[in-house]
Formats: sequence, C-alpha cells, structure tokens
Amino acid sequence: MSVQKLMVNAVDPEWKWLYRVGGISALVLGAAYIAIIPLYAHVGAPPSGGEVWLKYLEGKTTVWWAILGLSVLTDFLFVPVGLSLYVALERVNRNAMLVATAFVGLFVVLDLAVTWTNYASLLTLSGLHTAATTDVQRTAYVAAADYASAVLASHTEVFYSIVDLSLATLIIAIPLATYIRHLSPLFRQMFTARPGQPMPPEFIGVLLAFYGLFFLVVGSFFLVSSVLTDFVLPSLALEDTTLTEALRRFYLLARQQPGQVFLYILLKAVLGFGGYLGVVMIVEITLLFILLILGLIAALIGFLLHLMGVPIAVLTGIGIALLVLVELVYIFYGMILAMGTLITFMQSYALYFLGGRYPLLGDILEPSVAAPWTSPPSFPGKGEDDQSSGPSFPMNPAPIG
Repeated sequence: MSVQKLMVNAVDPEWKWLYRVGGISALVLGAAYIAIIPLYAHVGAPPSGGEVWLKYLEGKTTVWWAILGLSVLTDFLFVPVGLSLYVALERVNRNAMLVATAFVGLFVVLDLAVTWTNYASLLTLSGLHTAATTDVQRTAYVAAADYASAVLASHTEVFYSIVDLSLATLIIAIPLATYIRHLSPLFRQMFTARPGQPMPPEFIGVLLAFYGLFFLVVGSFFLVSSVLTDFVLPSLALEDTTLTEALRRFYLLARQQPGQVFLYILLKAVLGFGGYLGVVMIVEITLLFILLILGLIAALIGFLLHLMGVPIAVLTGIGIALLVLVELVYIFYGMILAMGTLITFMQSYALYFLGGRYPLLGDILEPSVAAPWTSPPSFPGKGEDDQSSGPSFPMNPAPIG
C-alpha cells in the first residue's frame, strides 16, 4: 500500500473528530493511571480472604473508592482509543485490527462486570460490616466478602485482566509496524531531495510524532533514574545497605507520604524541563547579543584591513575561525555555568526534601548545634556528703556477693 493512501486514511477528514476524541482519551487515560499509582502505594497491596479484606479496608475506603472511580473511567476511555486505532489502521490490516478491537472490548466488559463490580461489593460490605451490631450480621457480610475475594483471587480473573489487554496491544503492533515501515519512503525523500525541493507535507507530522515519542521515552527514563538516585542512592552511600533495603525504604516513604512524594516528582519534572528550556533560551539569546557586538567590531576591523590591502578571502576565513572559536568557548563555559546552577539547585532540592525524612542525611546537611560543655560535678571527699557538690559516692565500695 502506498504512503499516500496510508496518510490519507490516517488524516481522513471524516474521522478527524474520532481521532481527536481518541487522542484526548488516551492522554486522560495515561494521566488517570499515573494518579492511581500513588493511591495504590498509600493503601498497600490488597490481601485475600473476605474477613481479612474487611479489616484491611478499615480507614481506607475513601482512597479505594477513588481508585475504583479512576479505574472505571480508564475502562470507558479504552473504547474511543480502540475505535480510533481501528479506523486509523484497518486499511493496513483489517483482520488484525478486528481481533485487537474485539480483545479491547472484551477487556472493558469483563473488567467492568467482574473486577470492579467485586471491588465495589467489598467496599460496600466493609461499611456494612463496620456498622453491624450483631454477630449474625457480621458473619453474613464476611461470607459475602469471601465470595467477592475469591473471584478477585481466581486465576481466570487475573488471566483476562492482564493477558487480554496485552494480547490486544501485541496484535495492534502488527499493523502499526507495517504503517511505520511504509513511512520509510518519507525519510528517504528527505535525504535524496534536491536543493530547493520541498519536503512532502506528511513528513512534518511524522517528524513531530517521532520527536514526541523520543522525548517521552528519554524523559521518562531520566525521570525514573533521577527519582531512584534521589531516594535510593543516599541509603546505599551512607549506610551501605542492600539495594533491596534501599528500595524498600523508598516504597515505605511513598506509602506513608504519597501526596508529598508525588508532588515532589511532579515538581522535579516541571522544574527540570522548564529550567532546561530557560537555560537554553538564556544561553542562546546571550550568545546572539555577544555575536552581534563582536561581529560589528570584527566587521570594522576587517574593513580597515581590507583598505590596507588584505584579501577578502583571508579576512573571511579569519572571521569564520574567530566566530566558531568564540561560540565554542561561550557555549562551553556558559552552558557549564548555567546548567551547573540548575543541576545544583535540583540536587539541593532533592537532598533537603529527603533530609527532612531521613535523619542521618538531615544531620549531615544541617548538623545540630552541640550543647556547651560543662565540667562534671566534683565528687565529695572522704567522709563528706555534700549534695550541692555531687552525688553520694562510696569511696570504699564493698564487693557484692
């Protein structure tokens, strides 16, 4: 299939509204999953067994209702995402997209009808069990919770909730890979185009998508690496703990203070990205002014040298060499200064955030002021018992036993 047909199908004006809805749904879906992570970390892993479930949910029902609401929302959002992918890729491989869309639909139906329905039952039963006044009522609620817990713990439920959507994703990858492979002529045209020949309009969209995916993957990697460095490395360096113990401490901190840890990670990502853009803009604008000023000075000197008979070719070569030298020197020192300031700020932010929650690190950052030293009270002499000068102390203690 030609690139033009693929691109026409991908941007078919008749389905633009569906692509827009699918794209927005995908963004909201991803944001909902990110929001669920700290909520899960706060409540901890759920147990198995009806009575254990009801005791576990005491004081946690509000957070679990939030998890359930976001999870149900993500299930509904899978519908427009799956339909938009089907419309975009069905001309590439119709059969594969039909199977993949069927798996997505099956996952949505089963997840809503089985998984989250039983979670909602456990949450409701937890409230009823807490309000129960007789042992008969409590026993009935525990029996009902046993059924819901058994459904959630069954291998069949775990299989379809994990494998179903995974199969759909793998199947979608087949026509998606074919679609990407057919876009390769666009990249070949970029390198084989003659000077002055414009790039095909489709290439801009592909290039933007590639850059977006690249920065998403690289940015996620650096964010995860930075968070692990901030929370895991101090324990390894200061106490020589094992990696498992350091990760466990990070998990406990995230579980005890999920909101603050999540806000820290969010601010770190925003400040890091915004700070990097700000540093680059400042460096580039400053470099532009420096080059303008030095360029005017060099032009005046070059003009005078030209009047003295120095060839233009020689002056041009010298000017280009000096321009490159100035730019390299400024970028080297300017970027080190600017990026060093940003990195120092981000590292300080990380250390002081953890230092308030990790006493050993906090004492290193801000050592406590020791109390002024005072000499110990003098002991009384033989035969003296002066309470003001010190405690009574036997000068010739008798051995015990």
